[in-house]
Amino acid sequence: MDSPYFTSCKMAAVNSFMINKDLDKRVFIAINFSNEVRLYLSNMQQKLKAVCKSGNFSHPDNLHLTLRFIGSTGTDGIEKLKAAIDEAARNSRIFEMSLSGLGQFASRDKHIIWAGIRYSRKLEELYNNLQAALEKAGYPKETRKFTPHITLAREVIPESSLSETLDAANVSDEIRMVVDRIYLMESTRVNGKLKYITLYSKHLLMHKTVST
Repeated sequence: MDSPYFTSCKMAAVNSFMINKDLDKRVFIAINFSNEVRLYLSNMQQKLKAVCKSGNFSHPDNLHLTLRFIGSTGTDGIEKLKAAIDEAARNSRIFEMSLSGLGQFASRDKHIIWAGIRYSRKLEELYNNLQAALEKAGYPKETRKFTPHITLAREVIPESSLSETLDAANVSDEIRMVVDRIYLMESTRVNGKLKYITLYSKHLLMHKTVST
């Protein structure tokens, strides 16, 4: 039988583990959008809903462009991520990017529908600068090719063919936005609803002109 002292030590260790576990945050690094861009994407979602049987649609407030998903991270990790974001931002300039068309990732009879990003050399540079800073901070290099996209809906079942669905939901006019900041975001639940909370952000370098 354990002594009262040993039992007390074990309980303290368990409590410490639970506290530390509770402090962990599920995080990612992203570009966030203005209200104008969110409205543009929300209009796409409404058109998509009208031609789909079902789907799990992202809330407009949660729409973003992921630069790197990190996962569960404690306090020390958060500080490392902030430092990596600072370094990437110091080496990256403000730029413009354009949203362009709809695409999909297939999963059996259900689909992930996303809005695409027109190729931007400055976006690619920002991504590469961030990956280099993260690798220096001890995070493994991302092996997958960077395919920038904005997830609009998951588990989508279209009413007709997928190509007809994407054509019907597409918005003809293109929208451009200025990217001047990158964000460290927490993915959490508030009253049972998925919510993304800004933990930290850093402004990119100023530039006389913006370009793609």
